[in-house]
Amino acid sequence: MDIRRVPRAAIDDAQWDRLISHSRQGVLYAFSWYLDRVCERWEALVVGGSTGYSLVMPIPLRRKWGHWVVSQPYFCQYLGVFAQEAIAADVLKQFVSAMVRHYSYISSYSFSPYHGAALASEKGRSLLVGNVELEHTHWLRIAEGSSGRLYTADRRRNLRSANRYGWSIVDSTDMNPLIELFKKYHAPTIGVHPRAYESLRRIVSLAKVRVSIQYACLAGQIHAGILIVESMGHAIYLFNASDTVGRRGNARTLLIDRYLQRNSKDLKLFDFESPPIASISSFYASFAAEAVPIIKISNNRMSFPIPTLMRWRRAFYWNLRSVFKPL
Repeated sequence: MDIRRVPRAAIDDAQWDRLISHSRQGVLYAFSWYLDRVCERWEALVVGGSTGYSLVMPIPLRRKWGHWVVSQPYFCQYLGVFAQEAIAADVLKQFVSAMVRHYSYISSYSFSPYHGAALASEKGRSLLVGNVELEHTHWLRIAEGSSGRLYTADRRRNLRSANRYGWSIVDSTDMNPLIELFKKYHAPTIGVHPRAYESLRRIVSLAKVRVSIQYACLAGQIHAGILIVESMGHAIYLFNASDTVGRRGNARTLLIDRYLQRNSKDLKLFDFESPPIASISSFYASFAAEAVPIIKISNNRMSFPIPTLMRWRRAFYWNLRSVFKPL
């Protein structure tokens, strides 16, 4: 298979986006215009040419230690190989081999759940190189009229409690209150780079994406909010935040449920974009969402002293976080 490395400037956007929109693995993250918003720079490994691409693999890049390295960007949970048909494990292996050959440092690269059957098994993971991690997101596959009926008993109870709390649900186009909520109540404990907020603003400004921003309010004050993006019948729970009042009143449970009830006829899939945190995964699973695998790889072939300096930097960073961790 002739897999070519193609710089961003040489990618035919029309051909690329046509393949993504018709691919079995199609997702918002992989469109050229989305990658342009969330990546410092990106390239691709492709099969095909002037008559059209048959297989493509986006490669997101970030400047680090004076080198361009492969790095999964914010608000782009997974990528992988895209084609109009299902992709066999040996094809994935060839693309991974090409990526390792062309890029000496892969900080992180996450493969779509659509590759899960091929990669999540022990045999599939043996096809990969470097460090391999298994993570999950949660997908709610939507059948019209089914939203809410399959929630866990605990989630239904919390939803009833939220309905009694007196929340006012407000649609908005202003994401600033949501970002400020997140900065105040979430960012101090997890650490967030300022460029994450910049990426989020660029995504919301995209004309090609349907964006839904909703707030839960009491007496005119915002206590929780969610931001969801939609493309091709696929909704992604991209960003959310809540203060203590919002958490106590199950505001995000109500916001998610209202969104699903209102939009289920237009959706095939709701992706919770789950982080690898057990309590959050359990919350998303309570909406009847299923855990689907994401395979993440990393690999470092850079020459000394860069790998050693990176290890020292990581050790210093984590020690610093442990010293200043909030009580």
